[in-house]
Amino acid sequence: MAGAALPQHSPQFDRRIGGDDGTLPVVKAAANVRTAKEWNPATFYIFFFLFVGSMAIQMITLKKDFNTFMRQSEVKIGLLKEVVERIQKGETVDVERILGTGDPRQEAEWEAVLREIQRDETSRASKRQEKTAAAATAPASDKPAPTTPATPDSSSTGKVASITSFY
Repeated sequence: MAGAALPQHSPQFDRRIGGDDGTLPVVKAAANVRTAKEWNPATFYIFFFLFVGSMAIQMITLKKDFNTFMRQSEVKIGLLKEVVERIQKGETVDVERILGTGDPRQEAEWEAVLREIQRDETSRASKRQEKTAAAATAPASDKPAPTTPATPDSSSTGKVASITSFY
């Protein structure tokens, strides 16, 4: 075997493995990795406007839900006012039937309305407390300092000194 010749490398073999140009698929993949494309300059704007658009859709949905809730609340409050007025006039009113006692769906709606009213009341009360606390802790120095007329300085330079606000 010492004198045995090694098989010759044939170009036909390379074409059968890799392709017409004789390169192996691994070499082609490595070349493609090196020449990866750069980012499109518009990519940032695409993502930004997608984000802004999704936030706009979210705001529209929230507004629609809020308007629906407000209409339902107004209907419930109007119904309560009507019942109270009829009771004050002395009419006999089946309050349970009108307000939907016994109907699980209407009771759930009433509970949701009452929870929202309580949440609104507590948020308004906390805002009022914050305003009063801020007003109480605000220093009296919010008033502008009184200005004095310019008087000659006692120094020998003869410059005029004044106490004024820069802004």
